[in-house]
Amino acid sequence: MFEALKLVNEPFNFKDRVSDWDAFLSEKDVELQKEALEKNLEVKQDQEGKMKEGKQIRHKMIDEKMKVLREQEKENVESKSTALRSYLIDNVIPVLTDGLIMTCKTMPDDPVDYLAEYLFKEARHFRSRQ
Repeated sequence: MFEALKLVNEPFNFKDRVSDWDAFLSEKDVELQKEALEKNLEVKQDQEGKMKEGKQIRHKMIDEKMKVLREQEKENVESKSTALRSYLIDNVIPVLTDGLIMTCKTMPDDPVDYLAEYLFKEARHFRSRQ
């Protein structure tokens, strides 16, 4: 061993170099961690952007479906109400109009009761005609 020391002359301490290496590794680790965090942030932002786009697309689809449903409901109501309208125009409105005219001509103390009696009387005539 002494002979080896004679060949090398001075002993060399590698401890300082190891601590420099550890510092270098820690700096490199910090850089890698920063890069990983930046990549994760980018991925999250992309995912959030895609989620927002997906939500907007879903909202547009729902709005379009609701618009179609409203139009279908309106058409359905109109188609079902034509029969009712024709019945009212043919049977109810003429009798009700005559009753209101008679109520205005006679000026009774209780016009609602008078109109009700008039409609009952006309209903009996209508049943007897059928």
